[in-house]
Amino acid sequence: MSDESIMNVRHLLVITANFAVVQQVRQAFRDHGFAVSAAYSHLDALYAVKHENFSAVIADDSMTRRDGGEATARTLGDLPNHPPILMLEKLKGEGGTINGHGMVFDAAALQTAVLDVLRATTDDETQTLDAPTLPSTSIFWRDDEMRTLFALSRSLTEVLDLGEVLTRVVEAARHLTSAEEGMILLPDDDGADQLFLRAKSGIDATGEFRVRTEDTIAGNVFTSGQPVLIAPGGPHKVKTEYFVNALLYVPIIHDGQTLGVLGVNNKHTHNRFNERHRELLVNLASYAAIAIENARVHGDSIRRMNELKALVDASKAINESLSIEKTLLTTCEQLIRMLHVNSACVYMWDARKQHLLRRAWRTRAAWRQADALVID
Repeated sequence: MSDESIMNVRHLLVITANFAVVQQVRQAFRDHGFAVSAAYSHLDALYAVKHENFSAVIADDSMTRRDGGEATARTLGDLPNHPPILMLEKLKGEGGTINGHGMVFDAAALQTAVLDVLRATTDDETQTLDAPTLPSTSIFWRDDEMRTLFALSRSLTEVLDLGEVLTRVVEAARHLTSAEEGMILLPDDDGADQLFLRAKSGIDATGEFRVRTEDTIAGNVFTSGQPVLIAPGGPHKVKTEYFVNALLYVPIIHDGQTLGVLGVNNKHTHNRFNERHRELLVNLASYAAIAIENARVHGDSIRRMNELKALVDASKAINESLSIEKTLLTTCEQLIRMLHVNSACVYMWDARKQHLLRRAWRTRAAWRQADALVID
């Protein structure tokens, strides 16, 4: 997009929890040189107005701050040099209706209301809808892209299982970029010298899929925290004996720390990725970072709760008997259950003979599948 085209674009912000309203506003202004962004929460709206320049804001009357009940429109109105704010309820009254699906706006009335407020705030009576249509290379996202991101962001707030979170993110990444393959690589708990495949879409690789953080494309993204976009011209090496024609990898960053790498590949075709795809994946990775961290915090909470319950249960079991023999056997049984081990022993120190004497011993009656004995 040329600098002149960007200067001609008028930018609207729609603040609402109703995605259908955003779609109606976009439809009303899509061919008239307006770029429409959306904020679906109080904090998102506040951040957007503070950090971006908008010609006008259309705010839902019912939008409030969750933890305080403060009206979003009033908060924005208290900001210095805030853009003009139009209320959704007022716009509905000027030509819209309400049906079972929510508000339905009259496009002409909506356009008139926005132009009137722009004329009033700029003292420019020439404000019209004759501005050029945004070209296909616009920096603004298409409706289907916004719909995918919005649906994903809402679904991630409902899921606390880490595996499910990663699967949803990688499938959205593949869909948004029309890629053949999508993947999420995360380090293991022991260190960050290798990245392991934790979620995939369209990848047929079997067995362990891991990538070194040194001298690899994904590793460079992880250590540098910068996206990498490589056009067709390969094959490009992803890992040992795994080559692709084009790729796009972006870091998953939370609070300045890189958690992993979100990537897409075209292994068989020579379709290229572009800057638009890069921006989409960067934003998708920001959703993923928050969701991954939430899932990890939830998992830690559940683990600590289970450990505490196990300690309480073990204490009750051990204190049920005054017999030292039964108490020691119960202690071994509880250790096996709490630590998920195959056997446990209790030894007593004999100071006179200077050695340990085994007083109790228990083994698991059922082996875990990974540890089961195999007989040929």
